[in-house]
Amino acid sequence: MNTHGAMPAKWRWMLALCLLLASLPAGVAADEGSLFGRGALSRPDPDKKDEEAAPADDTEPLPDETPVLQLVIAKLSLAGLERVESKVALGQIRSREGMAVDPQLVADDVRRLFQLGLFDDVRVGLKRLPQKPDATETPVELRFQLLERPSISAIEVRGNTEQSTESINKVIDLRINNLYSPQDAATNVTKIKDLYRDEGFFLATVSHHVEPQPQNQVKVVFDVVERAEVKVREVQLLGNEGIADDDIKAVLRTQEGGVTSIIGKGGNFKPDNLDMDVQILQYLYLTRGYIQAKIDEPIVSLSPDMKYITIAVRIHEGPQFRVGKVSVEGDTVEPADKVVPTLALKPGDIFNYAMVQQDGNKIRDLQKNAGYAHATVENNSVPDMDKRTVDWTYRVQRGKKCFFGQISLAGGTSTRDKVIRREMTFVEGELYSEQKIQQSQARIQRLGYFEKVEIKTKPTAIAQVLDVVVEVKERTTGTFQVGMGFSSIDNFIATMQIAKDNFLGRGQRMSVQGQLSSIRTVFQASFFEPYFLDSNVTFSIDLYRFDQLYTDFSRRATGGGFSWGYRFTDTLIADLGYTGEQVVTTIGGLSGRTTVPVANYFGSGFTSSLRGTLSFDSRDDRMFPTTGWYVSGTAEWANQYIGSDNLFTRFTARIRRFFPLPLDGVLRFNLVGGIIEAPKGKVVPLFERFFVGGIFNVRGYARNSLGPQIAVPSSGDPAASLSAFTIGGTRQLYLNNEVEVPIIKAPMNLRGLMFFDIGNAFGEGQSVLDQGSFPFRMSVGWGIRWFSPVGPLRFEWGVPINPRPGEQPLAFEFTIGNSF
Repeated sequence: MNTHGAMPAKWRWMLALCLLLASLPAGVAADEGSLFGRGALSRPDPDKKDEEAAPADDTEPLPDETPVLQLVIAKLSLAGLERVESKVALGQIRSREGMAVDPQLVADDVRRLFQLGLFDDVRVGLKRLPQKPDATETPVELRFQLLERPSISAIEVRGNTEQSTESINKVIDLRINNLYSPQDAATNVTKIKDLYRDEGFFLATVSHHVEPQPQNQVKVVFDVVERAEVKVREVQLLGNEGIADDDIKAVLRTQEGGVTSIIGKGGNFKPDNLDMDVQILQYLYLTRGYIQAKIDEPIVSLSPDMKYITIAVRIHEGPQFRVGKVSVEGDTVEPADKVVPTLALKPGDIFNYAMVQQDGNKIRDLQKNAGYAHATVENNSVPDMDKRTVDWTYRVQRGKKCFFGQISLAGGTSTRDKVIRREMTFVEGELYSEQKIQQSQARIQRLGYFEKVEIKTKPTAIAQVLDVVVEVKERTTGTFQVGMGFSSIDNFIATMQIAKDNFLGRGQRMSVQGQLSSIRTVFQASFFEPYFLDSNVTFSIDLYRFDQLYTDFSRRATGGGFSWGYRFTDTLIADLGYTGEQVVTTIGGLSGRTTVPVANYFGSGFTSSLRGTLSFDSRDDRMFPTTGWYVSGTAEWANQYIGSDNLFTRFTARIRRFFPLPLDGVLRFNLVGGIIEAPKGKVVPLFERFFVGGIFNVRGYARNSLGPQIAVPSSGDPAASLSAFTIGGTRQLYLNNEVEVPIIKAPMNLRGLMFFDIGNAFGEGQSVLDQGSFPFRMSVGWGIRWFSPVGPLRFEWGVPINPRPGEQPLAFEFTIGNSF
């Protein structure tokens, strides 16, 4: 069969025979030479002359009369398949060998083949086969001639200079080796246009064409004509008297191009922003009392050189209205006379629609928290043109009380149900409460195991019962690391760590780690159970071995500890623990000293201490918080009565505050204070004192370099020169202030920060606040944090304020681990 040409005479004879036997609607067009073209059904024109060459010897002329023999499919064949398997096409064909030819069924076959989206053309023909002399049926071959859609061999963008090919490819969803579709290509043309419009090239044009390639493939080419960026030269506001131009322009998304727009994207014209600005402007006037204000369609004028836009917006302000009477009607759970005084909309004030929305949400939540899940609040206004006031009525329809139905979880592939359910403040069958849904969502998010938590309700067959679906998206909470690296603190580092914050999906925390570097050796194993035996009791245990070099001494500690806690509320936890460790200290450390006469500060032996902690934690996420408080106070007591050789009492307090900022930024504050004292007549051991300076407290200074120092001989020789020896403080106070913003979001997760640190450590007899000179050391700086697959990495540069002799003007540090 000739796919695109005229049909041979022997095929047209059978075609006419089939058509004459069928009752087909007239007027349906198709290509000449085909029974079905692109799913359309046609009749041949009997008056049309045959323009083909003379028929072959095995064909018969078109009969003058309609044949009386029934056409039966003796053979069904496919032609034109290259990549598509025949079983895929045959699966859509309902016509079968042995069946009588049914034109309507064949037409449906063609339509189903097209619906596969694999073919550009589908045509059908009939061919008569040899027939027995006494047969009452005419055997025919039913052939489907298929033209496969080409596949995409390459995708190319031409003409782009202002937008990189990489950025354009990000919005293109065509894929190499997929089948080419003109509709899909046209959709991607629109996406590329939108990309250019978002960047200010709203005059850019994009088209596409295909270039044939061997083996029925095509190259898809997107042709871009960028033209210049169009800047907004001026936004003309006409008719505004009650609100100044500057106040209006401050809230508009469309901004006029200024000096800074020459090097940036400020002032670019974006039609979508202009559409949004009309709504923003209307809302602004509603919040200023102009309830009858109207905004005309903006008039946009393009400069002759097609580089600048002037936008004129006509505003019809109308009079400004104040609030008249405020009332609440309907079946509210609280009497109206108690609700109205609590509303933000007050009689006599300038009308503000933002307060209307606030009040509506408040009244609605009041009903929903009492079980009326379907409660609605409608507004009704009655303006008084003479008094320029508007009476406002909130009409409440609370409906019937509802109850929580089945609670199901979605998305938690590794987390066990009970870990999520125990954070929820409601159970199945309980009276509906919007507040409890919000509280439950916040508590689950605060676990730190999930990137996203959303609690939704859905209706059931019973109108008063709402099922609950808790949708979570898990984040990676476990790490397995074996590696080597370099740190500005530790120099060479070899690490091994296995840690899991949601161990076995039970909400437990388990960690085993080892670290070997030039200044410390760490082996530690720990386990934490937040709900011991599914109760509000917490339990933790850890074992460790720490070898660490300080500036002038080294400390080795081997021991462990455990603690029991109790959760009084969602945010308040008390904890009581015990620590026992064998401590050995020696002179030396990073300075390399071997003999220094400060024996009173050195000591070795067993430390046995009891520790009590009270903490308040309202952070929204314990791993990466953006809002909330963390406050804790700890008291630790080491005494001979509990078997301790080293004697001291220590108090430590921490206050952390987090504020969300625009663009997913975070403002953080971390205030830490501590006091340690020894019994009368004793000295606080050197290894228990406070050492300040470095990336973990006051950045910009050498590690552990701040705080009290004493002058000691550099050796045991009485004639030796004196040198400074850092002995640490018995008091410490420091404050970290950070602003952190994303630089590159997921999956890279790169964030930048700026900080200001202030603090110091103080010795015996020193006052923290009452001194002749300012006692605190300060620094500013910046940094980069990468939340990598192996854990958070910190790269930070600190500049000390008023550095002293011997202190570096710039300190760079990096380490593995999260900030506060």
